[in-house]
Amino acid sequence: MSSGPLSLPARFGRYELVDHIATGGMAEVFLARSFGVQGFQKHVVVKRLRPGLAQNPRMVQLFVQEARISAGLVHPNIAQIHELGTVRSGPVDSHYIAMEYVHGQDLTRVRRALHERGRTLPVDLALYCAVRVLRALAYAHERADAHGRPLGLVHRDVSPHNVLVSFQGEVKLVDFGIARLEGDVVQSQLPGGGKYAYMSPEQASGLPLDGRSDVFSAGILLWELLVGHRLFQHPDPDEKLRRVRAAEVLDPGLE
Repeated sequence: MSSGPLSLPARFGRYELVDHIATGGMAEVFLARSFGVQGFQKHVVVKRLRPGLAQNPRMVQLFVQEARISAGLVHPNIAQIHELGTVRSGPVDSHYIAMEYVHGQDLTRVRRALHERGRTLPVDLALYCAVRVLRALAYAHERADAHGRPLGLVHRDVSPHNVLVSFQGEVKLVDFGIARLEGDVVQSQLPGGGKYAYMSPEQASGLPLDGRSDVFSAGILLWELLVGHRLFQHPDPDEKLRRVRAAEVLDPGLE
């Protein structure tokens, strides 16, 4: 298996990668097929650590941490992890996570499609999505270790891109890639694209976090579904960040 760009479809261990879904800062995400006896096939999602990071111990550690955290979260509104593995890729092992495939769209695409038609999501459907995201978060926040001690898990990236809605009406929270234990102080990586528009003021300020930060982010998500546009938007990134840190929520009727 080459460590460079893939020509699809391509074999990847016991999977066949059939379509490229997305590329993030840490990983590439593919739609894939797994195979079994007598012609058995199943669609899954394969998340592969980017080739350039395969020899970075810190990135490998974070990738493995995501798999371990996610594997312990078994809930109807959280996409399930099937396995963590490696495939030999040139001189290094290529780490990957195989997970549940949700046949649908993320909320970013849903909202964009509605916006192009001059519509917003009906209130009952917006609440339907938000309630299921909150159920997933409540479950994750209440997780405990084998001794009953709370893990204090914080997702840290609750945003429309990480909420999938299947064509059957399932709502799934994905991507615990930057999840941290409660109270961890991690300097926020504030991307120029404005992902911090879904952060709580505490997260945008690099302060210790608990589950309430995720709930704030879910509130932003619900606000945007109901109103039909971004809550924290401004052409100047510094001004946008100031608004996030100040929790400057304007009355949508006055904008």
